[in-house]
Amino acid sequence: MTHADILFHGRVADFPFYHHEGVFQVEADTENTLLHFNPNWPPLPHTAAHLLFQGPGLTVDTHQGRIGNGEIVQVHAVIPDLDRDAHVELTGQVHAGVADGLEFLSHSPLRAIPQRLLRYVSVSGEADITLELFAPFDSQHGTTTAKGTAHLHQAGLRNQTLGLALTHIDGDLHFHGQGIQAQGLRARFLEQPTTVDVRWHCLRFLPL
Repeated sequence: MTHADILFHGRVADFPFYHHEGVFQVEADTENTLLHFNPNWPPLPHTAAHLLFQGPGLTVDTHQGRIGNGEIVQVHAVIPDLDRDAHVELTGQVHAGVADGLEFLSHSPLRAIPQRLLRYVSVSGEADITLELFAPFDSQHGTTTAKGTAHLHQAGLRNQTLGLALTHIDGDLHFHGQGIQAQGLRARFLEQPTTVDVRWHCLRFLPL
């Protein structure tokens, strides 16, 4: 922790001041921090984070960190109430290689996507990835949902057995708990320009 400010005003018995009986606020900056918001999702190592505890809630913002060889652009996470109805709402942006993005998903409840995809093809290229995650701390407070988009930059898919490749892929590929989909991806196949639509659903869903 590199810096912290604490403000507490009110009776301790009224904490965490659900009815504005007082004020509780802690702001802190950290470096080389391991962020782990949910046990079913991989942690984010080596982050620089700004933490804000305010009343019963916590907000975390980070603009530095890595996922494999990928770079975290921004992560914003909110836990509205650490005691009652505890859940985390997270949005994040990452710039990474397509392979690194799939490696990250392989350690998450969306692991069925990379597991099935990589049975048939190898991947290459870069992507700007956005992720939206809602994750309760226990099953009594709802169901975890996750979705995101990978904006592909000159990506590639290659089937070694058939010797076929889809190259220079550009466009948005959307993923969620049931599979992936895309419309109008620009690519080259057999050295010719083409457009590709994708709609692929996992055959077996994993609990989020």
